[in-house]
Amino acid sequence: MIYKFADCAFDTQRLTLERNDRVVPLEPKVFDLIHLLLRNAGNVVTKDEIVEEIWDGRVISESAISARISNARKALGDSGKQQKIIRTVARRGLEFIAEVAIEGEKPARTSGNSNHAASAEQIRVRFTHNRNGKAVAFAVAGAGKPVVHVGPAMMTDVEVMWREPTIRALFDVLCEQHQLLRHDHVGSGQSDREADSFDFWDHAEDLKQVLEAAGWEKTAMMAISGGAHTVLRFAARYPERVSRLIIVGGYVSGRALRSDAPDPMKALLEAGGAGESMSLTEAFMLLYWPEGPMEALRERARLVRSVAPEKNTLRVRDAFDNVSNAGILKDIRCPTLIIHGRHDGVHPLSEARTLAAGIPDAELVILETANHWPLPGNTVWEEYLSTVLQFLDR
Repeated sequence: MIYKFADCAFDTQRLTLERNDRVVPLEPKVFDLIHLLLRNAGNVVTKDEIVEEIWDGRVISESAISARISNARKALGDSGKQQKIIRTVARRGLEFIAEVAIEGEKPARTSGNSNHAASAEQIRVRFTHNRNGKAVAFAVAGAGKPVVHVGPAMMTDVEVMWREPTIRALFDVLCEQHQLLRHDHVGSGQSDREADSFDFWDHAEDLKQVLEAAGWEKTAMMAISGGAHTVLRFAARYPERVSRLIIVGGYVSGRALRSDAPDPMKALLEAGGAGESMSLTEAFMLLYWPEGPMEALRERARLVRSVAPEKNTLRVRDAFDNVSNAGILKDIRCPTLIIHGRHDGVHPLSEARTLAAGIPDAELVILETANHWPLPGNTVWEEYLSTVLQFLDR
């Protein structure tokens, strides 16, 4: 859905704001605030409704709320003095007063009890069991050609990720044209938290079980960072079931095989920092996403701390650090696209080149970013989306 007003276009599917045909970067909470006001254009939205939707009802300082309102006005070309788009109604709240045209069906007015704008559609979590009898959670959304999205082990939660706007942004875009399947590795998220194995071949077998439970015979797959280890093994063992493959931020050899330098995330967990200080976790997230945006980075930090027991995260970090995919690349038979940031400091561009050179007829696209993978608000976000969609739609 696209809201058009003044010189702006606000796209709720691509999570973008354009002013005079130029993308305006927005932190997620500012995006959500504008969306809330647009959905209620012509009506006053109270402070309580704003806090309930944008901050899930948590206690928030007046300065934090005022800062988001000021940033929203600035993004729209408005100001507290002009108030030509967002009007302050004394002692009541805010009102979106600019004339709005909507492309698509206008949603009903929502109360403060709704979640983020992206969560109007509730996710339905389903379960299957792997060979060891452990419950494996998965969810399917959208319609069209099938595509599986696989994130790094111990860093996913199919339900939580559906509610977080910057994490869900890619899912919404994929669901416009595709039926999307996601799952949680055993040991994290909605799956059984007691994991018997952290072997990536076992993860590939769990993924096979999920596909069978969903009734999917053949599908495209998209893997993010450490999720590549699972899909590469799946595609090598079951080539007839993978139509095409996208790997974002992937690597052939783990840190321990490339360098003697310690894994900073593992060091953080071992020191107990992740359990004691959110700010410390956010600081380490900057190693992965130095370009931010900060609110998207904070969502990732909260996700890392909540989706898996610390013992599981430590074990999978060891698996990530010592993995080697070199021996299976030649067995990948489907069209493959490698996407990597030119200045990625976590897994260097040389790893992406090795991936692309080792997989028959693979293609490499280099994005001008230092982020491990693009986040909404990144300068390369739109290029990233179009690259993914064009490859899937060939």
